[in-house]
Amino acid sequence: MMGIIKPELAPNGNFLAVPREGENKILEFDPKGKLIGKYGAFEKLLERPDLTSLLNSDRFDGNQAHGIYVRASVYCDLLEIFNYKTKTFFSVFGPDTKLPEFECH
Repeated sequence: MMGIIKPELAPNGNFLAVPREGENKILEFDPKGKLIGKYGAFEKLLERPDLTSLLNSDRFDGNQAHGIYVRASVYCDLLEIFNYKTKTFFSVFGPDTKLPEFECH
C-alpha cells in the first residue's frame, strides 16, 4: 500500500485510497494490503498530457456507513464524489477550469 494518500475504510472492511501517482483515481486494498480494485481514470489534459495524476493532488475523505467518498483537488476547482456501492463518480468542475500556472522541477 505504498504511495497512497490517507486510506479510508470501505463499507466491507477493505481500504480505499488515492494513489500519489498512476492512472486511477481511487484504489481498493484488502485488509492485508493486496490491491483488489482500481476505480476511475484520470483524463489527459490537452495542454500537458504528461502531467495526468500529478495535478490531481487532493484531499480524500469518506463516510463508511453511506459508502460515499470525496476527492477535492488542491490545485483546481474540482470535486469528485465516489459511490462505492455503484463504483461511479459524480464530478463538479469550476467555476475556474483553467490549468494553474506552475513550474515543474
